[in-house]
Amino acid sequence: MDVPALETPNVPATVIEIALLLTGVMVLVRWQFSDHSVAYKQARLAPWRISLSDFLMYALFAVLGAMIAQFLALTLQRRYPDLMADELWILVQGGAFQLGVLAGVLTAGAFAKSKLARDPIDTWSEMPEAESADVLPLSVPGTPVTSVQPLPIHPLVGGLLVFLAALPLVLLTGLVWQTALTWAGVEVEQQELVDLLTKTDSPLLIAGMGILAVAIAPLMEEIVFRAGLFRYLRTRVPRISAFLISAVLFSALHANTAAFAPLVVFGVVLAIAYERTGRIEIPMVAHALFNLHTLVLLLAGVTT
Repeated sequence: MDVPALETPNVPATVIEIALLLTGVMVLVRWQFSDHSVAYKQARLAPWRISLSDFLMYALFAVLGAMIAQFLALTLQRRYPDLMADELWILVQGGAFQLGVLAGVLTAGAFAKSKLARDPIDTWSEMPEAESADVLPLSVPGTPVTSVQPLPIHPLVGGLLVFLAALPLVLLTGLVWQTALTWAGVEVEQQELVDLLTKTDSPLLIAGMGILAVAIAPLMEEIVFRAGLFRYLRTRVPRISAFLISAVLFSALHANTAAFAPLVVFGVVLAIAYERTGRIEIPMVAHALFNLHTLVLLLAGVTT
């Protein structure tokens, strides 16, 4: 979900927002400068030993899944246009895209498992190790991949901390980005679903948006951009490139100029959290909380 711009504040909501931002600053400081910061900065994400052809298979199935699901949704709309309001059909299209991608990834995973069952020999063992110091090797010499242990923290707690840490960074980036766009004379528009949410009084549409933004979108986007794209790239290209490529594509998916830079920063934070915890559930929870936070602000009239 996009990062909206602040408008005339609702006082109680603004007080809560300030408290969240201050808490987020404290989490960031502790993350970087506390006695335990070394442990928090340790990379715990095991390398993804997968061939390029298998990775491209996942990508192809994800794209095909999205196209097929949206085609089916459009066909249903054209056949039964009066089944629901136009606003709900837009929501159905968004949900079809997200679920189609998930279905494609799951299908590719099933094919990959079938392939491994037929040919259990590790065909990836001949993949070259990283030659650049900026690229993580596929394995640490003398250390089995299985020795990389995820951070022992509950996903809800870890996700909440990552969400809080991301808030001040995203807000600051948003303010700078909005100023730059205004200075450049760039006119921006809200994402279509966000615009619908701010204008509707339909409980069904609000509930559907909530499910899409808080449950389905974080699941799909974290699987694709963090567990998929980022994890694949981090051992094959310079790490900064892995962070930026996955974050920029994640932001571009939302197709909103106003939210582009803030979402890039958010994507980088989620990738860092994934790398440092080794658990995809943590960025999923953080992403869900971020979308819920934006949804509540929109419904409270604090943002547009």
